[in-house]
Amino acid sequence: MILNTMYVSYASKKKAFGFQASIGLLKFLIWIFTQLLYFPVVQLFLSMFVCKTNSEGQSVHYMFPEVYCFSGEHFVLVVVLTITLLILLCYTLIASYLYFNFSQNYTDPSARKNSHAYFAQICYFSVVTSIFSFLPASMAFLKLMAVFIGNLFLFYEFHTKASFFNCKVQRFQSCLYTINFWTICMLLFALFMENSLFHGTIIAWLILIPFLVLIIMSNDTHGQDILLKNYL
Repeated sequence: MILNTMYVSYASKKKAFGFQASIGLLKFLIWIFTQLLYFPVVQLFLSMFVCKTNSEGQSVHYMFPEVYCFSGEHFVLVVVLTITLLILLCYTLIASYLYFNFSQNYTDPSARKNSHAYFAQICYFSVVTSIFSFLPASMAFLKLMAVFIGNLFLFYEFHTKASFFNCKVQRFQSCLYTINFWTICMLLFALFMENSLFHGTIIAWLILIPFLVLIIMSNDTHGQDILLKNYL
């Protein structure tokens, strides 16, 4: 993907043959990576940093107890992975911010006003993956608070700012992130009421989801709001 980006940059200056095909391939690869592969790849890389203390009081890798953390080969691996993660993060953030379809075509499902929402999504994935990788299970409240703050910001970007030109796609994104935000709110409530109303929280979560979807899908002014925001 990085080599294809370099080729597209070179071909755009030289107007080389096959330039459009390379752009199409680059867009596809960036979409696949940022939307499907980024989270599991980062999670896999970060798993190499997670350590635990064994019965002898030594720091060892949580999956490979015979490997001592931050010593010998593991130290070299940590340095290489840190550099790789930084390069990967920078490339993904730049690609998600710059590569988007700004065509103002209301029939094109990929057309949008800007890429702020997907840029925020990559930042959210990076922060939350790091928090869940390093914080212990006993800090469930801090983990849920990180997810809550991140989902609140994503709800604002995807629903309130309404960056998609296509009304159906925008409503789908609004429904998706509204349900995500409602889910994390109920998870926090369930954490506080774990010993008394846990099962009632699940029922309340399930009951309200259809109403949230119905409100968003039946909002007659939703399409008008998208048009107004994208022309201001």
